Amino acid sequence: MQLEAAQAGLEPQKVEDKQGNVKMELAEFQRKQLIWVVELILSMELTQKALVSSDPGECWSKENYLSLLPTDQEPFPILLSEEELNHLKSCDIDLVNKIDSHKAKILNGWKMQVGSEPPEKKLLWANACVLSRCFHIWNGTAVLAWLAPFIDLINHSYTPNCKLETTQERVQVVAQQEVKKGTEVTFSYAKFPNAHFYWRYGFCLPDNEAEELQFPEDAKKVNQKVFNAFKRTEDLVHASMLQSCATNSIPQEGEDDGGDIESSEKEAESAKAKGLIEWLTKTAAACDDYLAQTDRPRDALAYIKERKAILSECRVVLERYCAFLED
Repeated sequence: MQLEAAQAGLEPQKVEDKQGNVKMELAEFQRKQLIWVVELILSMELTQKALVSSDPGECWSKENYLSLLPTDQEPFPILLSEEELNHLKSCDIDLVNKIDSHKAKILNGWKMQVGSEPPEKKLLWANACVLSRCFHIWNGTAVLAWLAPFIDLINHSYTPNCKLETTQERVQVVAQQEVKKGTEVTFSYAKFPNAHFYWRYGFCLPDNEAEELQFPEDAKKVNQKVFNAFKRTEDLVHASMLQSCATNSIPQEGEDDGGDIESSEKEAESAKAKGLIEWLTKTAAACDDYLAQTDRPRDALAYIKERKAILSECRVVLERYCAFLED
């Protein structure tokens, strides 16, 4: 389906390119709003199809496309019970807040569009399918979005053997190399941290080269000049992938003017680093408690295991930073 910005009540902004040409474009936050609206519409359509489709000759029937989709018993994040989300909250409160907020918006979106109470479980299942399977491309100030049977079964890889090509008329998978019979077909969804992969697709990647830890909004930020001086003394250029991801995750502020570092700056930095270490230690302990409960959903356990790893690596880096400051 295609949704124009005007249909969603969004007004494009004037943008001037490097050549001085002016064109109308949507701001990033407007694009996100438009994608959210089109995904809500697709979720509502899928919900209604799932509730009424019974003709075996229809593409959407339970005997055809619907039979390829995961059931509403699958542990997608937005399908987790309130009890399960409460268990996750101490490990990743940002994830749980995002899930709660998204669920409320989806359910309220149905009420506003249909004017009745939504079939909650079925609507959230449909939205989980759309989140994990929807393709979009931009056409000026409009977004085209669709579900593509069979193609939406292809898994992600950072070393894919195929690529996805889309136009307004079709989506196709193109081999980038010889793919022998029996070899799994893969393409790259893009580079995302595990929090995004888990939230949207329900999986995460070990040794994710795009891994990133989101610190709390009120977390103290280390001084960029001092932290850069620390990095120059550490062999972080050749560090492990996860340690590099951890280093890049640590929140920083200020500018690096290349000047000398005062002892007062080191003292202030040490207090900040120790505060961050305290949060990392507390959150990692909560992850350990969660991982000890082996009856938790498999995909959630996998996500928390990877989260624990990046938490631990961030702590290692900050402990080395403290040692540098006290030297």
